[in-house]
Amino acid sequence: MKGMEIFGVGEKAPDELWKNRESTSGRFVVKYGEWVIVLCIHKPTDEERELFDVEKIKVKIITTPEKDFLLTLLEFNEDLAFELPFDPTEDTKEFQEKLLEKNLVAIVVIDSFDGTIIKLRAATFPKEYEIIAKQFWRKIINECGLGNYTVNNEYYKALINKYSLGELLDLGKYVGYFGDTTEKTRM
Repeated sequence: MKGMEIFGVGEKAPDELWKNRESTSGRFVVKYGEWVIVLCIHKPTDEERELFDVEKIKVKIITTPEKDFLLTLLEFNEDLAFELPFDPTEDTKEFQEKLLEKNLVAIVVIDSFDGTIIKLRAATFPKEYEIIAKQFWRKIINECGLGNYTVNNEYYKALINKYSLGELLDLGKYVGYFGDTTEKTRM
């Protein structure tokens, strides 16, 4: 993945990826011209580190009936899961359209205690997730314009204040696994 070769496992994560210091959190971003999932985990155990290597990454989503909000949820197992807020209106419309053609995502796992990159993976979008998410993102881009949508909208705040991550996973719709596709990679 172009641009991602600037850092590696065992190195300090770039500051723009490692924002949530000393917490366990996740987010979906666009960096280096690529889709990137950033997962920060505070002082991961050896078992947790292994999960990032061998476990499939189950994807669930929560949307509003109006299709004006989408929250991506990743589940490695019952004890390790992440919510991934994402703002699709960042960057230029031309860049966004180009990006929406791609189906490959880099997954960067960071120890949030010291900022060390502990795992790097690449995976393709699950097909059902890609169709739903990209339709949603195109709608938001067209309706909101650049920089006018925020992942901190009222619906998102209400969800995270009302439900635990486990409850969000129970509410979420299953849409596949990252990397589990016969789809040809589009970079």
